[in-house]
Amino acid sequence: MRMIFVGMLASVLSILVIKYANNDLGNSVLLTTVGAASSL
Repeated sequence: MRMIFVGMLASVLSILVIKYANNDLGNSVLLTTVGAASSL
């Protein structure tokens, strides 16, 4: 259950980052988000 929630959260954040940030900062945030979600 928790993994499903984390997966959904990561997906939403990834979509937002890709949609609103088209630069290196956006890529860094995306990688950080994925890393944080994977560690939970």
